[in-house]
Amino acid sequence: MGGARSVVAHSWPIVDSTASTAIDEEVVDALLSDENLAQRVLRAQLDLAHSWLRSPSSAIPPHFWAGLCVIG
Repeated sequence: MGGARSVVAHSWPIVDSTASTAIDEEVVDALLSDENLAQRVLRAQLDLAHSWLRSPSSAIPPHFWAGLCVIG
């Protein structure tokens, strides 16, 4: 049966290309390395959270990445 094994979804709409690029890179890396996608996205979210806590003025705001989830 065809189809996607997993879907990365967001809980609300985002329209910022910078935020989606940051997560897109993690997703592509996970797919290429055959690493667990959910763990990779979580790691990306944690990295973004640490960046936000260290320097909120130069980091990607949480509303762009905090609502991401992996289904499947």
